[in-house]
Order: sequence, then structure tokens, then C-alpha cells
Amino acid sequence: LRWQGRGLSFDVTPIYQACIEDLDRRKISKFIEKRTGEKEISITDEILKAYKLIAEEHAHTYPSVCGILLFGKKIDYWLSEAMIICSHFSGISGREVISTRDCTGTLFEQFANAYEFILSQINKSFTIRKPKREEKFEIPEIAIRELLLNAIIHRNYHLRAPIKVAIFQNRIEIFSPGGFPTPFASVKLGLTDVRNMAICKIFRESGYIEKLGTGILTAFAAYEKWGLPVPSIIDGENFVKCIMPRDSY
Repeated sequence: LRWQGRGLSFDVTPIYQACIEDLDRRKISKFIEKRTGEKEISITDEILKAYKLIAEEHAHTYPSVCGILLFGKKIDYWLSEAMIICSHFSGISGREVISTRDCTGTLFEQFANAYEFILSQINKSFTIRKPKREEKFEIPEIAIRELLLNAIIHRNYHLRAPIKVAIFQNRIEIFSPGGFPTPFASVKLGLTDVRNMAICKIFRESGYIEKLGTGILTAFAAYEKWGLPVPSIIDGENFVKCIMPRDSY
């Protein structure tokens, strides 16, 4: 409530035990260079402040939660549960694990790692219509991408719990700590509040998302276009679970 009263989100609050050296300036430089198209940009405190990667309190400067999550050197040291646990289970229930992977590192690295794991565990078909064969996964890749990004960008990082991806024979579940900031009825209309303002801004400027509030709608539209049952969303108490039906079942 104090953060909200000051117009702040949790991702811009300082990590008091960390220091500026815990930010990887090389990764920040790559982001800024890609954003501006310029080379060899000097990373100043003004740039770090503009993107809320650092926070000042009581004449001291600290890296923010956002700074560590996106450009930190040791994310798991400062935010040990800010990770994604991916598991592939046998059958449609139970806990017999076929394959599992812990996705750590920056949020960008977590997304790439988890996305690759999901695609490696689901079925795909091959057709030959041109000189090269064409591959098609059993469910739309864009739906996996958008719902996974939604979980990463909008989760509540104040809760000490990981994102969990569970792949079953008939579905894929993506569990994200923290409920929707706005009622789910509004989310289905493309209206959403932003929980992590700084993280959203950097993901958008990095080209991962275009507009806020459209990820779930894009996933639903992709399923409908393929003639598949649309995913279901459970807005629970302090969690959101996205359930994506698998076409192969």
C-alpha cells in the first residue's frame, strides 16, 4: 500500500543488500544500443534512473528489483524464487516426471529457456509443399509465447514463488504467482492494469511485446484460428493459471 500510495510498483523498489556493481553494464549497453541504434553508448546514472534500474534512498544508490531481474549478474542470489520451473509429466495427471528444467538468469534468458523447453516437449508435424519441409507444432507457437510472456511480465515478484510450467498429455499449464491486477472480465476486453511498470517498459522497447493487454487475446485468437478449444484462465487467490489444450490428445 505504501508503494502504491507513492505511485510505485514493486519492481522499482531498491534491493538494499545489493550494490551498483551487481548490474551487468554490458547487457544494459546491448539493450540501449539496440533501442537507439547507436554504438558504444556510455551508461550513465541518468540512463539507469530513466529506466528505473537503480533507486536512490537516504543518499545511497541501490539496484532496483527491475535492474537485477533484467540485467543482474546473480539474479538467483538476490531473488532466489524469481525463476521458471518447467516439467513434463506422464499422462494427464499424477507426478511421474519425464523431463524437467530450471530456467534461471535474467528474465530474457528465462523466457528463451522456458520457451525452447516447451517446444521441445510437444508434438509437431511435417509437410512438404516446397523444396524445404514445413514444420507445424500441435498448438500455435504464438499462444505459447504470449501466455509465457504474460506470466513473466505481470507476475508478482514480491511473492517468493517461481513460475511453473507443467506439460501433460492433454494440456500445458502455466502457473504465475499473483492474481490479475484488474478483474479478469476486463482482461478479456484488452484492459489491464500494469503491475510491473519498469519491466513492461523494457520488454516493450526490447521488441518482446507491442501493446499491453493484448497477449491473452492474441493467444485466444490463435487457438480459434486453428479450430482448437481456447485456453482457460483461472484467476485464483494470489495466482493465475493458464491452461492450454493440446491438439494431439
